[in-house]
Amino acid sequence: MSIQEVIQACQIVADSGKKPTIGLVKAQLSNRLPLALVIRGVKQYLANPSIAKRDNETQNALSQREEARRAQSLEKECSCTTQISLLQVQVDQLSQALIKLQAEVTALNLP
Repeated sequence: MSIQEVIQACQIVADSGKKPTIGLVKAQLSNRLPLALVIRGVKQYLANPSIAKRDNETQNALSQREEARRAQSLEKECSCTTQISLLQVQVDQLSQALIKLQAEVTALNLP
């Protein structure tokens, strides 16, 4: 529960074409917040409406960075999975070659 919620509610009210008032903003909020917090948030928003846009841009930038980190992590995971699969194929081939060699040694079975 923060003032950011109040500022976002102010932006929603403003986007609907109305001037944010304490009553309209309080009705927009999904959580019950202290009246003092609502009043402070509405005052901040009315003093500088671009504050909500800046907060949204900051949140979007953080989300984009998080998405980039997740994508990198998935790429690394996929790369590791591919390498493991290739190594497994090599292990299987070497196992088959070893079985053949053991059979050849057994067949030679020199006294």
